[in-house]
Amino acid sequence: MDSRRLQTPEERRRRIAARANYTAMMRFTLTGSNPRRFGLERYCFRGSVERWIYLAGPDRLTTLAEKYLPHLGRDSFFELF
Repeated sequence: MDSRRLQTPEERRRRIAARANYTAMMRFTLTGSNPRRFGLERYCFRGSVERWIYLAGPDRLTTLAEKYLPHLGRDSFFELF
């Protein structure tokens, strides 16, 4: 008997989520040149969204970097909206 048939839908979702790999992607986009200002976006991997979403800006690059780069490599990155 196939063991997948004995699993509940929730067990299947957990099993799939445990094997899922997501790459944290963030991008800074120049929005103004005098003074230089940047916008910040992150990529959202949700099935219904799957696109770049706005996070912050326009602001100085150093300001955005100090606030948001610490989230890379952490679970908190996926909570940024």
